[in-house]
Amino acid sequence: MSTKGADASGAVTPMRRQYLDLKARYPGAILFFRLGDFYETFDEDAETCASLLQITLTGREMGRGVRVPMAGVPAHAVQTYLARLVALGRSVALCEQISDSDAAVNRARLPRAMMTREVTRVVTPGTVVEPTMLDGRRNNYLLALVSAPPRGKPSTSLSAQREGSGEPSAASDRNVWGLAYADVSTGEFWCTQLDGPDADADVRREIARIDPTECVVPEAAREYDSDGRPSAEADVCDGRVKTPWDAWRFEVGTATDALKRRFGVATLAGYGLEGVPLATRAAGALVAYLERTHGARGPSLDGVATYSPEQFVRLDPFTRRNLEIDLPSRGSGPSLMGTIDETRTAVGSRLLRRWLGQPLADVREITARHDAVAGFVADGARRGTVRACLGSVADIERIANRAAQGGATPRELHALAKSLARATEIAIALGNGGSEAWAALTEAIDSCDEVQMLIARSIYLDESSEARDRTSVSTAVKGDLLGGERLIRPGYSDELDGLIAGAQDARRWIAQLEGAERDRTGITGLKVTYNRVFGYAIHVPTRFADRVPSEYVRRQTVADGERFVTPELKAKEDVVVEAAAAIEKAERAAYEGVLAEVASFGTRLRATATALATIDAIAGLAEVAVRRGYVRPIVDRSEEHTSELQSRQYLVCR
Repeated sequence: MSTKGADASGAVTPMRRQYLDLKARYPGAILFFRLGDFYETFDEDAETCASLLQITLTGREMGRGVRVPMAGVPAHAVQTYLARLVALGRSVALCEQISDSDAAVNRARLPRAMMTREVTRVVTPGTVVEPTMLDGRRNNYLLALVSAPPRGKPSTSLSAQREGSGEPSAASDRNVWGLAYADVSTGEFWCTQLDGPDADADVRREIARIDPTECVVPEAAREYDSDGRPSAEADVCDGRVKTPWDAWRFEVGTATDALKRRFGVATLAGYGLEGVPLATRAAGALVAYLERTHGARGPSLDGVATYSPEQFVRLDPFTRRNLEIDLPSRGSGPSLMGTIDETRTAVGSRLLRRWLGQPLADVREITARHDAVAGFVADGARRGTVRACLGSVADIERIANRAAQGGATPRELHALAKSLARATEIAIALGNGGSEAWAALTEAIDSCDEVQMLIARSIYLDESSEARDRTSVSTAVKGDLLGGERLIRPGYSDELDGLIAGAQDARRWIAQLEGAERDRTGITGLKVTYNRVFGYAIHVPTRFADRVPSEYVRRQTVADGERFVTPELKAKEDVVVEAAAAIEKAERAAYEGVLAEVASFGTRLRATATALATIDAIAGLAEVAVRRGYVRPIVDRSEEHTSELQSRQYLVCR
């Protein structure tokens, strides 16, 4: 019997039916279906994963006469496999177990109810937020793109000129573009509208500069038009990962509503989106796409900023390759970025890369940046102090965004607190008789003392003996439900502290049971053990089988003996099991509360990160200039060349 036929006849298992329903909602993604300690894939997804990930392809019976291909990966290593699939341009829908009959049902030996499962997130090349899957010194941009012909105008697009026709047509009129891009790991979000006879060339320049890992385009525009020619979006995104998205998401009204809902505003005028409908369409579609991939806990975006390419020196892809800004033109050797990047932080390196890829065109802005570098060149001691502090600054941007999505770890939170303390030291170093060029940067540094104090009083620094002492009366019972490290410090959550204290008597009794039973029975090899499936038990080695008391009830036979339970141990176990579930729930709620509070400072944290990134990039350029004797040119708007150089020597980065 074929799988499809069995599915249609209702001969499949409930789990198979659940899988097919979820897969139908995400047809373009590989569905990672959580089964216990593994994420499983089925059908064509399994065959694809077996080939791409080099994992074993097996099969599973999932109904009468229904055997389907199956391939799985361990849950603890899922990020490794996700990274490999994403690097190949694939999208993965993560399906998690939402509910479980849990420990109490296991102990009572009741049959498991059907597990509730939902797709909690879709991981795509442009929506990755996990640190292990990202290059800290590069942005990971997601781009949305839409095009439309100019109203009432004959085509002036490059394709129409090549065809020798000036008449407007759906296929050739491509010289109005809406482009939006975001880095969901940092909260950066930009959009622009490109119009006029050079719009086709401009959009290619912008895509080359942004270098997105994923391009979201209207579904109808993903491939070719009716005449077999590449659609506008497919043409300019050629060679990149293209994701089709519902065309109606790119409509002006739908996109406008998505942006207003996202940012909680009644009008988009404050974001500079009035009079640029194509930019609005691209930005709104991108926001809707993020809601689809991230669910309720999407990335934190402070707002969308509009820009015009005319503000910067526009470089076409050919020029970028020849200048070797980011990559050597011949595949090996140094690049400009690799040569001058002396930044101490990931966020500083990302900013420097953006500066090189988007050179300033305004003389005043160039001069202001040069002045800031000059201050660090002239003051080596201050430069050294600032750079030393920057060496201890973590990626504030990405940690703040991971907190907003509920994914920041305790270690990351403490790194954030330490970084904010270093930010205060940097502000003091710059503000103490520093250059006027640094004044605005110093004022932008916000140490967020509330965040530092919150993390210090709520979150354990690491998995230390302090955490073990906090939660365990005794470590005699290996694998004790309540014997693991805690996330939350004592004194922060009254509810959590009360639950832990309430379980102490039962845990103390279990911890002392081993010694008491050894003395009572004379069985020197007796141990009290804990197993996730069978719970607490009294382990008696085989050689002492003749001494087992009559009140012991056999629970499990193992290779080196038998495991038993007593009515008293079972009663105490029930207390601990219930307490463990309540403690886990309360601790998770407390931890998520901390993350939410940290996320509420997201705007201030990202502003501080931006200020520190600018300081880092400027100080790094000054360091390179001093080491290598780079010089400062005189920059003006004239066309005359001059050989005059200022005596102060340092690198020019415009």
